[in-house]
Amino acid sequence: AAVVFDPSKPRINGLDDSKQLSAQRREQLYARIVERALAWSVVLIDSEEIDRINIYQATMLGMRRAVEGVAHVAGFARIDGNRVP
Repeated sequence: AAVVFDPSKPRINGLDDSKQLSAQRREQLYARIVERALAWSVVLIDSEEIDRINIYQATMLGMRRAVEGVAHVAGFARIDGNRVP
């Protein structure tokens, strides 16, 4: 997933690694993200493609596709991970 926010607006408190958030907190943040986002993109990679290209390559592909989905509005990307796709 990728999202673009207006940098002149205050940040949304509580955004963190989604794996560390409760399901309820993720839902609350989702509503705030969608409300405040200038653009957002969610990418799904199906299991057949993951099996074909492997989980790492599927992760990189998903990140590239997500960023491409918002690139028309974003000046730069901040990646949550240790590799740039």
